[in-house]
Amino acid sequence: MLGLRLAALSLALFAPSGELPPEIASAYGTIRGERILPTVRFLASPRLEGRESGTRGCEVAADFLSSAYQAAGLEPGSKEGYLQSFDLVRRTLAREAELTVKRTVAGATSARSLQVRTDWVPFGFSEVGTAEAPVVFAGYGIVAREFGWDDYAALPPGGVKGRIVVVFRHEPDENGTAGSKFFEGREMTLHASLRQKAREAASRGALGLVIVDDPANHEPAANPSSSLSRWTIPTEEERSLARDDPKRPRGRAAIQRDDEPLGILAALASQEILRVLDPGRDWKALQQEMDASRKPKGFALPDMSVKMVHAFEVERDPTANVLAVLPGSDPVLSKEYVLVGGHYDHVGKSETTQEIYPGADDNASGTAAVLAVAQAFAALPKAPARSVLFASWSGEEMGLLGSERFVRK
Repeated sequence: MLGLRLAALSLALFAPSGELPPEIASAYGTIRGERILPTVRFLASPRLEGRESGTRGCEVAADFLSSAYQAAGLEPGSKEGYLQSFDLVRRTLAREAELTVKRTVAGATSARSLQVRTDWVPFGFSEVGTAEAPVVFAGYGIVAREFGWDDYAALPPGGVKGRIVVVFRHEPDENGTAGSKFFEGREMTLHASLRQKAREAASRGALGLVIVDDPANHEPAANPSSSLSRWTIPTEEERSLARDDPKRPRGRAAIQRDDEPLGILAALASQEILRVLDPGRDWKALQQEMDASRKPKGFALPDMSVKMVHAFEVERDPTANVLAVLPGSDPVLSKEYVLVGGHYDHVGKSETTQEIYPGADDNASGTAAVLAVAQAFAALPKAPARSVLFASWSGEEMGLLGSERFVRK
């Protein structure tokens, strides 16, 4: 059914109204369940071991798809050929990792080290290194001119250059308490992206960024999804034990693209860090005041500094998007592209039982449908006016990494 829907949407591009021309109707007729099903069965077979990005099974799937696109007569879709390669970076947390809050008054310094994986975790996309600097609170860490919001403009002179920045997670007034929709309410925009917040801080010269679950909307007791557990990076000891015993849960390593250094240390922390930084401040009331007034607030935290040490062991696993193109027939319009795509990776095996997750519906079915549509287009006696790019993404299950790699390159 998915293949037929894709075919209807894609091949209908040829016919402005009425019935399809005979040659298009013939191509449409090749997209049948009995032709798509063998591809689904192969991609979901035990041989491919769940097609986790960076594994042998995913590599076999990529080779299969590139060969199928080539056999259909489609041209390579990237400068590298049919495969657009990129690395997945898997990081293991080293023992040296540290987040310490320091208070210095009249020359005397007291320190409180927060417990990694209980009070804080480094993001997988963080830089490696050490930074120690005074602390600045910068609201949500958002610059959204379309909403009239700029947290960094609210800061005192000096801004965040050479500082450690603490910001709330998410976006202003996400529950609409101010009476009308602001930003996109519960639907997060790009400005809520953890990477985007890191980019904003890094672009202004900050040395480190600590993102804290915002207290007004995400109290940990009321919202377990706000816990640090989903961001946990395995330790060296855990990864070592997992290598010795494949049935032992190892926790997924943090995975990132390898083509966008952010230039900043970045971590997620529990609200404990707010209590340590300024125990007398009502941080929840501060957030509610910002949301209600729709005006950001930012300030330096006198006498306070933070030391961040991010240390990882790094492993790299190559993977690739599979791209093929049917050049358009019109000299002018062929410079425009229609994109038909879907991800071919899945989640691999269970960490506890090694059971294979075949991923027939997610997304072998969509991958097979894209391939069937590509074969139908390639069989047409004349290509459409515009070029058509067929894309099979890797890294989708790890955070849309493959499609983002394509867009950024």
